[in-house]
Amino acid sequence: MDMISFVRRELAGRNGSLRRIAEETGIAYDTLLRIKNGEGDPGYSKVAHLASYFGWFPGVTAVDAVQQERAS
Repeated sequence: MDMISFVRRELAGRNGSLRRIAEETGIAYDTLLRIKNGEGDPGYSKVAHLASYFGWFPGVTAVDAVQQERAS
């Protein structure tokens, strides 16, 4: 899954929390709605900021994360 798809999925899953996400990230609520709905070009920095906020770790699958946790 690419970063923008990950962010859109997370935004869609947290639809009732978009105002809180906007406050916590500093990204306007309307911008979050546009990103969630796939409207326009949100820009890399906004998408990267949201991906980081949601815990995006490129190249690390959920299976890898669980295995690393168990090894600790």
